[in-house]
Amino acid sequence: MLSFSIALAVLTAVAPASMAVAGSAGMPAPAETTSREAFVSAQDAPVPEVVFVSAPTKLNDGQSGKAVVHITNRTPDAYRNVVITALDDDDIDISPPDGGPGTRFTPCPADAATSGRPVLACLDLLPPRTSVLLDVRVRAHPQVRTGKQSIGVVMECGRVAAGGEPETPSTFVGVRDVELAVFGVDAISPFGVGTLFVLPGLVAVLLFLLLVRVYPRTSSLPETLDIKDLRILPVVVPPAALVYLTVFLVFGRNLTERVGTSDVAVLFGLGMALGIVVWLVVVFSWYRAIGRRRFKTGDRPVKVLERLCATKGATLKLPRFTIDQDYYFHLAPGPEGKVLATPQLRYEFSAQGDSEQERKARIQFFDAVDNDDIALVLHAVRTGTVTISADGPGHVVAVDPGPADAGSREKAPLLTEREDDPE
Repeated sequence: MLSFSIALAVLTAVAPASMAVAGSAGMPAPAETTSREAFVSAQDAPVPEVVFVSAPTKLNDGQSGKAVVHITNRTPDAYRNVVITALDDDDIDISPPDGGPGTRFTPCPADAATSGRPVLACLDLLPPRTSVLLDVRVRAHPQVRTGKQSIGVVMECGRVAAGGEPETPSTFVGVRDVELAVFGVDAISPFGVGTLFVLPGLVAVLLFLLLVRVYPRTSSLPETLDIKDLRILPVVVPPAALVYLTVFLVFGRNLTERVGTSDVAVLFGLGMALGIVVWLVVVFSWYRAIGRRRFKTGDRPVKVLERLCATKGATLKLPRFTIDQDYYFHLAPGPEGKVLATPQLRYEFSAQGDSEQERKARIQFFDAVDNDDIALVLHAVRTGTVTISADGPGHVVAVDPGPADAGSREKAPLLTEREDDPE
């Protein structure tokens, strides 16, 4: 503006004399030409502009979007051999769209100076006071650093002045900020990447608590788990640290630097796997210690023998009581004040017992019954030496023995040989 004011003052001072000379000679007044040049230099930009007129403001990992770059030359100079390259960030790529940069652009020469940057488009000539639009594709890497990052376009060319001066190498840059995020992190929590440091342990604990609600059921576990409760940290942090160590050593990924949705899926999967493994260990331990000895309604005769065999000190002589003139044997306390009971079990030899081997098997079975060797009895059942059945419903039931029978719990043999039907 200062240059423009000085030039305008000079022109104002010399204009009358110049116009007079020009008028007398019959030629255009030099003042008009000089004034026009001053007006043009005041209105035109000193250098070309490279501006992103549209671009995605936010990208998730692996996501892409379209951007448009406006290249404007408002100067009176032309620019030749224009090469437009991408100023990529570590986590963002810029490339031409699928359909190419457009018809106004020309193929780039093989020796185009790009400084190792990806080439987007080329122009043989960018005339004065012209502009072009360049479509580009912006794509985030599968693993990114979250937060704002910059993308840019570099235009390298040679300036050709209107006065015929030698061509001058020129470089112009346009930049734009893009917010990078991770879809998995945004979907599960507003706290950002920091959530990932407790995610595997939290998933493992939550899944474990859910599974133990199914089997084995226990009322001592909490119904809910609050992530803000600091008392869960001693349980959540060690599994999370174990999962991160696994990801670093096995997959070779440092999630404190870059992370992607696939990494969130890996953390979820490893957390779930860890929760399932711990649940299986608990289930196996519980079943070995308690579960296989616990009677349930619906247990068939073979299952009754299996649970008695797993119980230390169990015997085949159990307390017996009668309900509606049917014998029942007390196994364990049941729900709502009832007891779990089984009808009397009856065995029958599968073979006639004529051979020496069959007679020996019968003697071993009788000895096992007399000596309360439940394992040998169960072996005979599984090998088909004898078959087991039960009276009444044929399985364990929850019954109310009644006060009259509560005191008459004499012990009697649970197994008895099936008598031939008199018919």
